Amino acid sequence: MKCNIIIDADCEESVYVYLRKHAPIADEIQTLVTGTEHMLVGYRDKTIIPIRPEDITCVTVEDGKVFAITKTEKLRLQERLYQAETVLGESFVKINQSCLANIKQIDRFDARLAGSLFVIFKNGYRDYVSRRQLKIVKKKDWIPSMKTHLKSFFLRGMLFGGFGPIVAATVYLIHSQIHETLFLSGSEIFIAVLSTYVLAFIHAEVSVFHQIER
Repeated sequence: MKCNIIIDADCEESVYVYLRKHAPIADEIQTLVTGTEHMLVGYRDKTIIPIRPEDITCVTVEDGKVFAITKTEKLRLQERLYQAETVLGESFVKINQSCLANIKQIDRFDARLAGSLFVIFKNGYRDYVSRRQLKIVKKKDWIPSMKTHLKSFFLRGMLFGGFGPIVAATVYLIHSQIHETLFLSGSEIFIAVLSTYVLAFIHAEVSVFHQIER
């Protein structure tokens, strides 16, 4: 069997196989050709490594260079980020201007009170979700609604802090019985009540974050 390889930058890439009858090698070539359409080629120094999309955690840009981060290593890519996005397909979503995330490799999300959101991948790598991409990310079924968690945060905070005035009044009553000359100003009572609410919202924050991680 003869094999001719012609390299021409002006021609569309195609593969033709001429056989007298069907042979297993034809199926192998077909699988190889169609499979590489959705694969990237990574470089580890001078070694070329074929990378399947499902093995990629994310594709990121660092110092102007594009890298594919897998479960175990970081490989340099020749493609630009938008070219990699075209090859990888719908399983990947841009979470910021420099990162394409594989939604199947996401472990959890880390939400902050300031409204920022971080993605933690299964291999431990993490990156942020930009405000510009946040709306797109929210539309995906694989991320919980931030509005729901923020609402839960405020409701839990108010619930946990609802007993603040009662606690403050009880403490004041006990101290006044022990120390007859003890008097608290309005500002001191306000600070006591406010402190209980601060602790209540910290407790609410922790509980909501645990809910997101689950």
